[in-house]
Amino acid sequence: MNLVEFRAALRLDLNDPAGAAQRFADADVDRAVTRAVSDLTLASPLVRETAVVLAAAAPWVALPGGTFPGLLDVEGVEYPIDEFPQRWVPYRVAPDLGSVYVVTRDVPASGATMRVRWSSAHAVLTGSTTVPVAWDGKVALAAYAYACLAYSTPAADNFKYEDGATVAGVDDSMIGPEWRGRFRLALGEWAAFLGELQRRRRGEVLGGARVSWARAQPTAWWPRSGVGAEP
Repeated sequence: MNLVEFRAALRLDLNDPAGAAQRFADADVDRAVTRAVSDLTLASPLVRETAVVLAAAAPWVALPGGTFPGLLDVEGVEYPIDEFPQRWVPYRVAPDLGSVYVVTRDVPASGATMRVRWSSAHAVLTGSTTVPVAWDGKVALAAYAYACLAYSTPAADNFKYEDGATVAGVDDSMIGPEWRGRFRLALGEWAAFLGELQRRRRGEVLGGARVSWARAQPTAWWPRSGVGAEP
């Protein structure tokens, strides 16, 4: 679903149809969707693969913003490409995400092709989305949770008082906790879903490992096992 469709779905879930009496402005609903999508990115970002042809012999690949828009991290580097089994080589990402250095026995030649698997944030916009359709319901649930949490903040100002007109006591102090209770219930299901995505993602680890330069031993240059390991 795109942002307009999420907005409509959320208004149904919140029993808050658009109009003069609505509790939530469109901006409030959109903010709830944004928070849910941010959670999704942390657990399972959008992953793409881009083939890069080296203009000169070099052990590193530039990661320009035009080619890798919104780059969050490098997931793997395949070199050489299109072999069976795939060869995911050890690599090191520059601190500024501007390049990735591959640890191979020989320096890749000019004209060589590397395939970079990389991640970026999910985005739900007015006319587009990167969220898989199978996850729409869970993202809507998370947005519902965050909308409930947001509404509980102003509701926290409610209190018990005596209504002089009706000569009766009025207790509005439970309104805030009720909204927060709905938040916790929905968030629990959302957290369980994100946990499942994270476990699935850990199960898709590539053979080529990210190199840690914190270790001084030469063995830090090569993974102990897996595709692309030093014999």
